[in-house]
Amino acid sequence: MAILKPKDHTKTRTMSFRLPADLLSEVDAIKAQAGAVGLAFDVSDVVHKALTSAVRQARQELGNTVSGQVENSPAPQPSALP
Repeated sequence: MAILKPKDHTKTRTMSFRLPADLLSEVDAIKAQAGAVGLAFDVSDVVHKALTSAVRQARQELGNTVSGQVENSPAPQPSALP
């Protein structure tokens, strides 16, 4: 068995965030259930794919902005001051 392995050229950084407790409980339960049958629920991969999709959508929405406003944004309300 080789001790030396090729370097992983993918640069990664840690990101932390908060989740609702009930969602995290579900994730933990799924990971345990998957592990019990010899499978893995790769949360990092799931988050990576979801964020990649969200970033693409955000870039598309930014590309569709007109005068700095996103199409789905509510129009600015007139000021109540004279």
